[in-house]
Amino acid sequence: MSKATVEKLELWDLARLIPNARNARTHSDTQIAEIAGSIAAFGFMTPVLVDGTGVIIAGHGRVLAARQLRLDRVPVIVVEHLNDAEKRAYAIAGQRKTKYRGVWRVGWTFTFAAAAYNLVRMRNLRAAALQSAAA
Repeated sequence: MSKATVEKLELWDLARLIPNARNARTHSDTQIAEIAGSIAAFGFMTPVLVDGTGVIIAGHGRVLAARQLRLDRVPVIVVEHLNDAEKRAYAIAGQRKTKYRGVWRVGWTFTFAAAAYNLVRMRNLRAAALQSAAA
């Protein structure tokens, strides 16, 4: 399987998802409420990424929001083609990417300038995440 290919989307029971003990990102009650509001308004648009054992790689905030909304199941993508260092690097890059983008809220304005800035930053963040994961 190509590292750029997702083969399928699955629906998993929330109880099957295991929070990653190494997840460094925390979410405030306000952030969880905002994510829950987005899910309630638009649906669960971004799947949770998990490894083959159900440990969350990306999407801890979405899982907390799904629990707040009392959802039974959420969409997941099972990532089996990354080794432990790559999974950690991906998670770190995602956390850093979030740090640099603006706060998203219902009714936000997102400019192309901000999008371009994030794309440029991702080049540097990927290298930093891989270096940090190897440490």
